[in-house]
Amino acid sequence: MLKLLKSSKKVFIVKENEPVVELQVRDLAQREGLKVEIYGRHNSLIEPYGELTHENVRSAIAKFFGVKMKENELKKREP
Repeated sequence: MLKLLKSSKKVFIVKENEPVVELQVRDLAQREGLKVEIYGRHNSLIEPYGELTHENVRSAIAKFFGVKMKENELKKREP
């Protein structure tokens, strides 16, 4: 994990439930003095509580990469 953090400018962590892994990775980066930005539920890129859906994960990924998605791309697709 440390090698990945050292080679990255920003990291996006997607995990169901509490942002435990995100906070642990943030702590590791801070202890090592790394200037990596860590995104996920803790900094509201994804809602901090509730179920992860395809729609909110897709939206968060688009925000992370700075990509604008059309409104119809964010709507739930029919099976």
